[in-house]
Amino acid sequence: MTKIVVCSGEPSGDAMVRELVPALRGRFGPDLRLRVLTSSPIAEVEEHEILCDAPEPVLGDSVAGAQRWRPVLKKVWEIMAADPPDLFIAIAHHGFNFILAAELAALEGAGTRALMVAPPEVWAWDVRLWMRTLGPPLRLFAKQNQSVPWILQAMLNRGRSTLQLFDALACLFEQNLAAYRHLAQKHASDAHIVRVGHEFARYGDAALQESLREKGRAMRESLASLPEDLLIGLFPGSREAEVAHMLPIMLEGVARLRERFGERLKLVAAASDDRRAMQIRQILEERTQADSTAPPTLVTGQAEEVLSAIDFGLMCSGTVTLLAASLGRPGIVVYDRGWGLTRTLLAKLLLRRGRVSAERNADEVAFALPSAVVGERVFRELAMRQVQPENVARAMAELIEDEGAGERMRELQQRLLERLCPSPPEHGYGRATDSPMQRVAELGAWLLTGSAERA
Repeated sequence: MTKIVVCSGEPSGDAMVRELVPALRGRFGPDLRLRVLTSSPIAEVEEHEILCDAPEPVLGDSVAGAQRWRPVLKKVWEIMAADPPDLFIAIAHHGFNFILAAELAALEGAGTRALMVAPPEVWAWDVRLWMRTLGPPLRLFAKQNQSVPWILQAMLNRGRSTLQLFDALACLFEQNLAAYRHLAQKHASDAHIVRVGHEFARYGDAALQESLREKGRAMRESLASLPEDLLIGLFPGSREAEVAHMLPIMLEGVARLRERFGERLKLVAAASDDRRAMQIRQILEERTQADSTAPPTLVTGQAEEVLSAIDFGLMCSGTVTLLAASLGRPGIVVYDRGWGLTRTLLAKLLLRRGRVSAERNADEVAFALPSAVVGERVFRELAMRQVQPENVARAMAELIEDEGAGERMRELQQRLLERLCPSPPEHGYGRATDSPMQRVAELGAWLLTGSAERA
C-alpha cells in the first residue's frame, strides 16, 4: 500500500488537486491510500479521503488566515504523526505546508518523501527586497512575541526553505524552474527540480477551444439578448477580503460606463464557489436597495464558460487572469489590498518585481501573472491607489473602444500557451502526452521507487 497526503489551501491549488487526484489513482492503482486537504470540497475526493474540514481559503502570509488555519494544522499533524504518509505533496500554501514538511522530516522512522508543486511566488515577489527591508524587525518581533504566526519565518526565506524541506519541486512555469535552480546552485541543494507545465496549456487544443466557444455562445444567449450588447464579466476574487473590497469598486466603475454605453451594457459576476456566491449576492442586494440599477447576473463555478461568453473582463489579480489570457479574452486587471500601510509597502516593495522588460529602468510594469510569463504587458492594469471607480470606468471605456484589442490578445494568447507547456520529455517525467498533474504523479513515483516512466 502506498500512502499519499495532498494539501492545498486556496482555490487555485484546489483546482490542481482536481487534476492530481485522478492522476495519482491512475499511477498507483488500487493500492493507493489517499488523504486530501483542500480549502473547499471537490467532487474528485471521496468522503473517507478528506483529512478534516478546512476554513476559508487564505493567502500564505495572511496573519488572520494563519490564525484560522492553526487549529487545522494541529489536527492534520495529529493524523499524519500517528500514520505518516510515504509521500507528502504540498500545493502552495507555504506556511502551512512548510510546517508539515519540517515535522515529517523530524519524525523518527517516518521516511516520508516531500514534493512541492511550486506556485509562482519565488520568481514573482522580490524576496531579497523583503529581506533587506522587513527581515530584521520581523525577526526581532518574532523572538519577543511567541504568538507571531509561524508563517513569518517561511515568508522571509521562502525559496531556501523550500529547497531545504522538499525532496523535489514540480515547477509550473519556466520562471519557477530558473529561480529554484539558481537557488539550488547557490545553496548547494540536491533537491530535484523539474518543470511540469501548467494545466492551462490544454486550451491550445483546437477541439477544446471550439467546445468552449459553443458553451460561451449558449451562456451569452441567456445574458445578452442583442448582438450589439456589450457583456462585461466581473471577477472580484476568490477570498473574502478581496471580494469585500474589490466588488463595490468594480460595480461603481461599470455603473459609470452606463453614461456612455447605456442599455447596451450587460454585466455578469462570476463567483469562484458557493461561499463567494453568498457574499457576492449580499453585496449585490445591498447595492440594489441603494439604487434602481439592475444587478449583474451571478454565476458560480463556471469561469471558463463566463470568459468564453463575455466581450471583456474586469478581474481581480489572480489565477483568473491567466485563465482569461489562455482563452484570449481582453480585460482590465485590478489589485488593491485596501489598507494604508500594507498598500504602501506592496506598492513600493512588491510591485517593483513587475518590470516585464529586461532593462532595469524600464517603464513598462505589469503585475498580473500572464504578463510575467509572456514577458510583456498582457492586460491594462490598475494597482493600489489607482484602483478608483473613475479609473476603472476610464480604462474599460478605452478598452471597449480599442478596435485592435482583440487581435493583440490573440497574439499574446498563442505565446502564452506555448510557455505553459512542460519541459521537453527528456527533462521531465511521464510520457510526452501526459498532463502536468500526471507528470507530478510520475515524479512522486520516482521519489518513492527511484524510477519513473520517461518519454
